[in-house]
Amino acid sequence: MRSVLRAGGHTRPLPFLLVLVLMVLPFATGVARAASLEYPIEDGYGFGTWQDPEGVVRGYAVSDEGGLGFWSSYRALGGRSTLGGALSERYACGESVCQAFERAILRWDSATAEALPLAEPTMDAGTRAIRSGAIPARALATRILAPSTAPAPTRLVVPKVRLDVSIRELASGEEELPAPPTPAEVAWYDHSAGMGEGGNMVLAGHVDWVGQPAVFANLWRLEPGDDLWLSADGVRARYRVTETASYPYTSLAVSRAVGNGGRGEQTLTLITCGGPFDIATGQYLERLVVRAVTVDEPMGGD
Repeated sequence: MRSVLRAGGHTRPLPFLLVLVLMVLPFATGVARAASLEYPIEDGYGFGTWQDPEGVVRGYAVSDEGGLGFWSSYRALGGRSTLGGALSERYACGESVCQAFERAILRWDSATAEALPLAEPTMDAGTRAIRSGAIPARALATRILAPSTAPAPTRLVVPKVRLDVSIRELASGEEELPAPPTPAEVAWYDHSAGMGEGGNMVLAGHVDWVGQPAVFANLWRLEPGDDLWLSADGVRARYRVTETASYPYTSLAVSRAVGNGGRGEQTLTLITCGGPFDIATGQYLERLVVRAVTVDEPMGGD
């Protein structure tokens, strides 16, 4: 008899089957952990634009340095969704200081102690300003951003399914992601985002092992709105599930789910096996993917 974990996961695998879970996950090519293109820096955020051959990130920093709260204002104005990424360093503009973003030029207003758009944000405001020569060349020279020091997650807590488990770091293969070596461990892949940095953090675990439930056996129970927690180096952060979905294990959707472009706000992906079990190949035919986003700022405590 064939074991079944239906899409959505309403039936567990039958206990007499030897299940090899996760197996080969297609891996998004061109992804490297060496240096995330975006990550928090002191008093702000680093927007990388490219990596040199040595893996050093070059780009622009947005910060509250010197008492000029560009980073605070950027977030208050809607951040990336409103203004886009940074396209320059700060530069003198008249008697004030400005900084270019994809969709706006922010100018420091000393009277209100905030950085405000020179005009209503548009899709290409920053690009047009650069092309017009309105931004000095020295503000456009990419600088070396400090390497990412974001820690790897070490513990996962999911209250809804009573899961409290340690996380093991695994090196990503060039074309596939290795399965966690034991049924009780969750793997964090080193190509994916660390705690608090931009990009996609990827965690994987087995659904069962030699016919017995494994660490992600109840992952299917998670629904949008459910909370989970990650911790590392004394920092604890909360995430909220936004979607769950099952895909054929060979699909491009799975490759995208486990990829990390190193950009934007942090997302979290939990992945395990699902769907029908093919006895001939010893393989589940689907992957269950749970996506989550950060809810609030990290806080102290494990």
